[in-house]
Amino acid sequence: MRIIGYDGVSVATRTVLNITSIRQDILHIAKSACEMLAAQMERRPIETKRVIVPVSILNGQTL
Repeated sequence: MRIIGYDGVSVATRTVLNITSIRQDILHIAKSACEMLAAQMERRPIETKRVIVPVSILNGQTL
């Protein structure tokens, strides 16, 4: 069995197992969400309804 964490939270590296985790660019996600919300509030069309965010793997002991 393999265990993988999500969002690259720092607590994953401090556990007994040092869990492998997937990291997302949270700043990119937040900026995109704010831009989409502002467009909706101003009744402007939203250019992109889906945002693809690159991820990276933080290697730990569980992969």
